[in-house]
This record gives sequence, C-alpha cells and structure tokens, in this order.
Amino acid sequence: MLTASRDGRARMWDAHTGLEKSLRDNRCQVVPVGPHCLARETVLEQIGALTNAAYSPDGQLIATSSASGSVLVWDPTTAEEVARVPRIRASVDDLAFGPDSRQLATADAQGTVRIVEAHTGRVDRSCDRRTGMAASTP
Repeated sequence: MLTASRDGRARMWDAHTGLEKSLRDNRCQVVPVGPHCLARETVLEQIGALTNAAYSPDGQLIATSSASGSVLVWDPTTAEEVARVPRIRASVDDLAFGPDSRQLATADAQGTVRIVEAHTGRVDRSCDRRTGMAASTP
C-alpha cells in the first residue's frame, strides 16, 4: 500500500502487518521502540504537501504529486528519482499511470490534464479545460 501526506512524504506499507515497508529493499524493516515500531528508509520526500501517490501497474515505478505543482517518478526498490515532470503553478491534484506503465496522466487544480512519459517526465500532450485546447509536444 502507498500513502501520500501533507508533510511532503510518501510511505509504503505492508497491508498484512500494517508496518512500513523499506523502499531500499522492499522488505519490512522495523526497529522496536517500546510498544511501537519505527521503520527505516521508508520515505520518499518531496517539497510541498503531497496530494497523491500511485504505483505503476507493473509495480516498477511510483509517482507522487504535490500542492506546489511538482510531480516526481521514483523507483520503489531504490528510492531514487527516475523522472521529474516540468513544474506548474497549480496544485497537481490527481495522477494515474496508463495500463502499460509507460505514461502518466496528471490533473491540476486549474483543469489542465497532461500526459507524460513516465521514465523521462517529458510532456507528450496536455489539455486545458478552460479553453478546450489540446496540445502535443513534438
């Protein structure tokens, strides 16, 4: 399971145990602290409150979006940034991978939808709801 929070962090969780999973090796590594457990290396950090986080259908990528207009694509096994989508001036409120995991759709608070290449962050197409105009990037 993957969660996004207003503190700018995305975390992976083991759905069976409820413990945070390590992004470094995709296993649950915990440090007992009294009655609670703290996980190590479980956080992807991004500037601004996170608005969404999603796994790609093939499980090879994670994407996060923020209220500050940034979208990042990550490798869930290494926690390394794979791609950075060009930043916009509006909150990116939603994102979803395409069925083949190669493309990512983002939607911002101003009504613009962008289709980007997941591995590069390059914007392929965008559509603005205010004008109804669609644009392709060569």
